[in-house]
Amino acid sequence: TNLPFVLWVMAHNAAFLFVLWFVYVITDTNGQERITAACPPILHALNRNVLLTFLIANVLTGAVNLSLDTLNVADSTALGIILVYVLLVSFLALAIERGMRQFYKKP
Repeated sequence: TNLPFVLWVMAHNAAFLFVLWFVYVITDTNGQERITAACPPILHALNRNVLLTFLIANVLTGAVNLSLDTLNVADSTALGIILVYVLLVSFLALAIERGMRQFYKKP
């Protein structure tokens, strides 16, 4: 095994977890309602609908791979495809979130 690499990865992950814990401790409101305005709506939508968004993104990836010769596409075209792909998945995640809110809205 490659011990320096393993130690580096462990140290990196521990530092990342420490930063997350530190932010959690700083933003802790002692049992009161947490601040929700800091979370962008797209992240909230993605967090609440992870599986469905993942499945839609996989279907879109398959559609792109079947419709284009992705290995021989120009760089500008590839960047355009990625931009449209990210915008479409983000929009669908937001639409799913809005639809779920309407579906589960109590009368």
